[in-house]
Amino acid sequence: MKKLKEDEFERKVFVGGLSAVTTEKDLENYFSKFGRIENILINRSCESGGCRGCAFVLFHEVKVAKQLIDDPSRHRIANHMVEVKCCHRKKPKPERNQIKKKFIEAKKASENPESLVASYPAQQLYPV
Repeated sequence: MKKLKEDEFERKVFVGGLSAVTTEKDLENYFSKFGRIENILINRSCESGGCRGCAFVLFHEVKVAKQLIDDPSRHRIANHMVEVKCCHRKKPKPERNQIKKKFIEAKKASENPESLVASYPAQQLYPV
């Protein structure tokens, strides 16, 4: 996996609401008027190769991305109104062997807690 520069998420914007025929050139023509572009990534359908409605634009400077994110107006690209938002880091996927947490229904205070512990393996219980 490619190591990201420290400020890359601050320089990258998410563009949503794109038409299926939007190209990298369309995005470059529109966003280059705001600042220098380092990279454009359009999410494409494996079957048709068309745009899946969103893309990521990486700018050379953080201030350009912040300007676009802070601007409440929408943008028109390839005759579609699109929305620009900030990017978030992906949450790491849990490991396959990780134990999934289970909700155990609330018990009455009068019930014996030892009987509850005895009915579940120790590795599945977490203190609350």
